Amino acid sequence: MAGPPAALQLERCAQLVHSMPLRKRYRLTSTTTIVWPLLEKHLKEHLPGRGLHWRLNPSAHSVVICSQPDGSSAPLDQGLPILIAALARAGARPPAAEVVRISLGKTSQALRPWCLLLWPVNLASLGLSLSFLSLAACLSLLGIVGLMLPLAPGAQLLILASLMVELALLLRSPFLARPAA
Repeated sequence: MAGPPAALQLERCAQLVHSMPLRKRYRLTSTTTIVWPLLEKHLKEHLPGRGLHWRLNPSAHSVVICSQPDGSSAPLDQGLPILIAALARAGARPPAAEVVRISLGKTSQALRPWCLLLWPVNLASLGLSLSFLSLAACLSLLGIVGLMLPLAPGAQLLILASLMVELALLLRSPFLARPAA
């Protein structure tokens, strides 16, 4: 017979259901029957020594671990390794890992007749967008020079250049591929 399961596998037996700053509730699941008196005995031995309180509910298959509000107890995160060790003693076995199926859908789209009409609009948008970007580059250079000269409209030219870049990006946004949802 195989030995006890590794601790990382036993973490699947204790599922965190509810968490508050001073209280955590775990749902206990196992493929084998959990020996509740052994689980209770192990928790009685180890949790009160750290100042943590607990409540076991065999009918609901859950355990609640609480810490002191005055901060005199150990951190609440120290209760999980003790619970996992108690589950190993009580004969818990983790449930089988779930296989997650992902549907990729169709990888190639059928050629629609109106898609051919989008090519000229896409190319026109690209040309217009590139011309706005080149104009924004020129306005940026003039704006930088205008900032150094007195009475020159440098700041206004830089604002106009940034608006040109935004306009160029806005023109291209309908034709860019959308990420998968």
